[in-house]
Amino acid sequence: MRNLAIRLVLWLCRVFDIALVNEARTMNGMDAIARGQQWEAFAREEGGLFDMIDEQRRAAFEAYADCRPGDHAEKEYLAMQDRCLRQLKARVGAVIQAGVIEADSKRKAGAVVGTFNKSV
Repeated sequence: MRNLAIRLVLWLCRVFDIALVNEARTMNGMDAIARGQQWEAFAREEGGLFDMIDEQRRAAFEAYADCRPGDHAEKEYLAMQDRCLRQLKARVGAVIQAGVIEADSKRKAGAVVGTFNKSV
C-alpha cells in the first residue's frame, strides 16, 4: 500500500511539474566548527535563542505559580514544557560543544581555526 501511495505521489508530481525538494534536511556543507560558531552566534546574541528559551521557561514558572492546588494537569503540562525547553537548550549547547571539540582537536593538530566563547 505504501509503495502504491509513493508511486501515486511521484506520478502526480510528474504530471503537475512539481519538483520534490528536501532542503530542510540537507546539510549546508559546513563542518562542525563552522556550524558550532554559527549556532553560538545565534544562541548568545542579545535576544537570541538562549534568551528566548529562558524567557519561555520563566513564563512557564510564573504560570505554574499561578495554578491552583488542584490543577494537576496544568502543572504537569508546564513542568513538561520546562523540561522540553531545557532539552532544547542542551541540544544547542551540544552543537556548540561539538564545534569547540573539533576546533580544539584541529588546533592540537596544528591547523588554524576560529574562536569560540568558552562559557557554554
